[in-house]
Amino acid sequence: MDWTERYRPKGLADLVGNGPAVARLREWGAAWKGGVPARKALILAGPPGTGKTSAALALAADMGWSVIELNASDARNASAIQKVALAGAVHQTFASDGSFHATGSDGGRKLIILDEADNLTERAPGAKTETEDFSDSGGKGAILETIRATRQPVLLIVNDLYALEKGSGAALKTLAELVKFSKVQARSMTPALARIAHEEGLAADRDALEQIAISAEGDLRAAVRDLQAHGQGRTHLKLADLKGLGTRDTETSLFDLVRHVLKGRSIEELKKETFQTDATPDDLVLWINENLPKEYRDPHDLVAGTYALARADLFLGRTRRTQDYALWGYASEMATIGVMAARRHEYRDFVPFGFPQWLSKMGRTKGVRQAKDELANRLGRLTHMSKRKARQDQVETVAALFRMDREFAVAMTQELELEDEEVLMLLGTEGTSVNLKAIRAAANPPEADEKPSKGKAKVALADDAEVDAPAEKTKKPSPKAGQKSLF
Repeated sequence: MDWTERYRPKGLADLVGNGPAVARLREWGAAWKGGVPARKALILAGPPGTGKTSAALALAADMGWSVIELNASDARNASAIQKVALAGAVHQTFASDGSFHATGSDGGRKLIILDEADNLTERAPGAKTETEDFSDSGGKGAILETIRATRQPVLLIVNDLYALEKGSGAALKTLAELVKFSKVQARSMTPALARIAHEEGLAADRDALEQIAISAEGDLRAAVRDLQAHGQGRTHLKLADLKGLGTRDTETSLFDLVRHVLKGRSIEELKKETFQTDATPDDLVLWINENLPKEYRDPHDLVAGTYALARADLFLGRTRRTQDYALWGYASEMATIGVMAARRHEYRDFVPFGFPQWLSKMGRTKGVRQAKDELANRLGRLTHMSKRKARQDQVETVAALFRMDREFAVAMTQELELEDEEVLMLLGTEGTSVNLKAIRAAANPPEADEKPSKGKAKVALADDAEVDAPAEKTKKPSPKAGQKSLF
């Protein structure tokens, strides 16, 4: 059996990564308990393998909802959607066999899931009826009608949000709420892979699991399948057993795309290749920006190409501000076709195109940045401020106190439930395994009772946020006496 199905999450709590998206799904599901909420549909958008379908099924399991699942690749036309979704979404609910019952007669709601909704097409020009060999058309209109009329929860799952919202799909921006799923971090994948290996009776070395997670490049489904491919039939999986493990071909295709943009290609072929490349417009801008000066040696070509790239970045900025992802299409075309059209000279010499240095730098510091972000998130919750404000005002202060005062470090490790990576980040140059073990041992003594002892009092961190501290320190001490306040 495919391990991705065998170990599909049973509930939202089992999902790996994408905490904000999972939290929004949980809130939306709870809102249906009080009736039909204002937002009757959500769009789950993100790269493949990030858990969108698993999250939808997990939500249904948590809420006790039955599921009616359609795949746009199998049922793209209006008739199919109206027959299955719209007919039972207004005042009726679905039974498990697909028949309809009056609302509430079978004891619960039904979650309507349309997977691969970005494959829905418009009604072809000239089509008057569904019988004129236009069976592949009109699906978007049927979905819009379903969402407007439904009294059952609806989830649309897409990889390409732009493809869903173009044309008549633009109405979805007001009818459905967007919930973004991002690539799963390798450090979050590794424990999940370890649990699966344990369940399968497979002893797997941590470095082997980490390599599988890194090679998956954010695709958890691909990581699980790689684990199955290399671990099935073995009793012990080692790093040396992963010789056949390849990386995803995103970088290879981007190298090809960059070469075709800067060397020249037909517009139609370039548009098709851009669409097929597994990269966002942000990625395209970074790759073209890195290699443009290497190829365009004529000053006028360089200026014109840079101007086109700047226009692409302008559209990306507007996309981030307005959340209007229809602008992504303009950004992609300016970064590719615009840059290619700016060239007036032929450059036939070989140029060794390179990986974006900015991405390389971000990759080297990714672990530290992730640890800082998570710490800022926890401090923000504790002190009632935003993550951004906490990162700006508190992280460095806590890090300094963490290194100066071992008692403070132990208290913070307990209060914030810090991971090893976060403890090491706060320790800085003192982040050795010895110091980490010492803090862990003090924070989690074997004989410690879960309940706070009677001899403990509270010391303010900020406003009403507190941590346990010895009772004799309840009075405000001077700095020399070991004050633990952040301020």
